[in-house]
Amino acid sequence: DFELSDDVHVDFDARRREVRVFGERGARQAAKDKIAQWAMHVCSRQHAIPLTAGLVKCLHSMEPAALGKAVGAGSVTLDATKRVLVVEGDKTVVGVVREMLSGLQASLAGAKAGSGSEGSDATSCCPVCFCDVEVEGGDDDKVEDARAVALQCSHRYCGSCFRDWVKSIDQFPVRCLADGCGVALGVQEVRLLVGYEVFGQLLRGALDAHVNSHLDELQFCITPDCPQVYSLASRVATCGSCGVSVCTACRVQDHEGLSCDEFRAAKAEPDRTRNKIVEDFLTLRCPRCARAFFDFEGCF
Repeated sequence: DFELSDDVHVDFDARRREVRVFGERGARQAAKDKIAQWAMHVCSRQHAIPLTAGLVKCLHSMEPAALGKAVGAGSVTLDATKRVLVVEGDKTVVGVVREMLSGLQASLAGAKAGSGSEGSDATSCCPVCFCDVEVEGGDDDKVEDARAVALQCSHRYCGSCFRDWVKSIDQFPVRCLADGCGVALGVQEVRLLVGYEVFGQLLRGALDAHVNSHLDELQFCITPDCPQVYSLASRVATCGSCGVSVCTACRVQDHEGLSCDEFRAAKAEPDRTRNKIVEDFLTLRCPRCARAFFDFEGCF
């Protein structure tokens, strides 16, 4: 954790994947340096360890906090949708976690060899958590997230696993996660399976991802919290939601009557040293009326 000066305001824009810092120039720079150092520190302590299907299934039934406490890691998070275990800690902690996972994998392999079992049928095993999917029915009191989700490709998902997986996706089409499948799901099929709220999140995520990968053609509206996107095809774009006109070259509110260079010059902070030289040394005043005038014909 770190503290920033009260002279700055920091805003995180998830859609643009930006951190904006507001304040005086010196305070802004100091805040940006602190944020950059903090980000590098966090990234250096986060490690994603790939998992096999067996490990995902085993860890899914465990409490990640218990595993983190056992190895002394600050945080251990199972990301079943990406099939990784995210560990926060130094290299020593990561090494301990890897050793534990290796031992667990060996135990799973030994248990499978001893039982002679080939495992569950692929279509009845959830492609996210690799647990057997319970067939819906029998218990009318089950919550919606616990119900099985069956796709047209015959693969079945735990209800909560399927919805969490869809929330993590930011592109269309949505494809079945089962190994060797990859069948594309229809838009209407996804909407019916996850509901309007999760489907809306998927649409927004897909749109944001598309814009961020085509920033030379599209941009987000400059108005805070405005959901619209504008094209860079013309010099001026008008938002159809909030009505603001944007200069597509500067990416700021349109400055009609001024070129981009003139607008930037007008908005730039004054050069106090230059102004002092002009005022004290290059400006002459009439001895009768004190009106100022320049007696300088060079380039400045």
